[in-house]
Amino acid sequence: MVEKTDLGFPAPKALATEILDQALELAARLESLFEKRGEPLDSQTLQEALIHLAQSLLIGLTQTLTHHFPHEELEDFTNQVFLELGRLTLMEFIQREPTEEEWEYFLTYFRSHFELLRDEIEEETSYTQEAADLLEETKKHLERLLNRFFS
Repeated sequence: MVEKTDLGFPAPKALATEILDQALELAARLESLFEKRGEPLDSQTLQEALIHLAQSLLIGLTQTLTHHFPHEELEDFTNQVFLELGRLTLMEFIQREPTEEEWEYFLTYFRSHFELLRDEIEEETSYTQEAADLLEETKKHLERLLNRFFS
């Protein structure tokens, strides 16, 4: 059973782990799409895609919850999940617990990427069919997260 917060949310670490797992699955799907097209992705591009996907899922989850929970409580919870997600993502990249310096450096990048992504999501964009399919798959992963979140 997943540990819950006072508001009934899963513990930030549990939710961040779930988000990262979903993002890893989506990144693997993205890598497969590019390999089928004969355009393998380098590790840096895959890392950026993983960050982008994980943060997109967090933003989608947060936007969905804004209709159900007070802003201040949700903002604090989202920040806790964001920090856990950042730590777990960095650990995925370096395969160990980060040093304080590594964490501070990565957190600066992770936070600025998050802010840019939030701004981009508000803008309208057109997608190729493959990107549209991946976006649809991302929505399914978000729905899966929401189902687990409210179960």
